Amino acid sequence: MDIRILPSNIANMIAAGEVVQRPASVVKELMENAVDAGASQISVIIKDAGRTLIQVIDNGCGMSPDQAVLAFERHATSKISTAEALNECGAHFEGAISYTMSPVHTLDSYVEYAQALKELGADSICIKDMAGMLTPYRTERLVSALRKEVGLPVHVHCHYVGGMAPANYIKAAEAGAAIVDTATAPLAFGN
Repeated sequence: MDIRILPSNIANMIAAGEVVQRPASVVKELMENAVDAGASQISVIIKDAGRTLIQVIDNGCGMSPDQAVLAFERHATSKISTAEALNECGAHFEGAISYTMSPVHTLDSYVEYAQALKELGADSICIKDMAGMLTPYRTERLVSALRKEVGLPVHVHCHYVGGMAPANYIKAAEAGAAIVDTATAPLAFGN
């Protein structure tokens, strides 16, 4: 499999790459890479519980020096090349609208942006109110407009749990939002 850089429209659909949480996740990723490279024999060497060495030796097809350099570039992959490939592997592309207020951030502008996300292949739209600016009736109008004009499931997410967020959730649900959720208060305020 050749390593290639994803086109920006596909890369923008992917929220994050591999997350290394502990040595086991490194071993898992390296083992998956060996299997993807067609290996029939795989050896794993671990020292000091993975703190000083994790080594995977396999008989897979490997890659050229140019491909190895390219593999470290942002959005490099050998597995995904199209939006359809994301859907085939069960990925869900949730397009995000970061809610704010300004003269240019109108209901029409949010609908236009959501339509562009849909055209990129979004499976749903999330309205993110990270600063607590959304009001209940704005929530209702925005959710209703997105459902009517864009036709995708709508998710409403508020970081700020005090103030109007609970009323926003009620109006979002009344307007047909598929999901409402929040960050917990300790996380929202950095405590």
